[in-house]
Amino acid sequence: SILMKIFFAILVFLFSIQLNANGFNFASNFIPVGINAGYGGNGLVLGGELSFVHFGNSFAYGLFIDALKNKNGNRIFAGPEIFFPLKSGTFIGFEAGAVTNFNTNKNGFMAGLFFFTKTPIIPYVRYFNISGKNTAEAGVLVKIPIPIED
Repeated sequence: SILMKIFFAILVFLFSIQLNANGFNFASNFIPVGINAGYGGNGLVLGGELSFVHFGNSFAYGLFIDALKNKNGNRIFAGPEIFFPLKSGTFIGFEAGAVTNFNTNKNGFMAGLFFFTKTPIIPYVRYFNISGKNTAEAGVLVKIPIPIED
């Protein structure tokens, strides 16, 4: 879709600015691991998430993969994420990517919004479309960031 292409173009642009300005600072890299609990149009959602995140001077970016289960099957979400600090010390983040339901072998796309502070509790809302069916869900991720050192 056109929104996905615009999102990826902006992400590439911001990555290039960040890498040219700072180099790649490995002390700012993390692998957050967590669990996910939420509720949406398909009922209760439970699962886990794994990410790679790089914190720069003015924003952070990364890649994520979620494995989730609900009454309609097992889904995987994966894609890039980007987040920016707000004045309050909170970060606002955006994610977008692909989604697959392994029980039905149907694919689609997703977009999400999340907020976090220095606590491991991250509320989120997510919209996704699998084979023409639109679904929204909201929940909480509990993530432990594991730093990657030089």
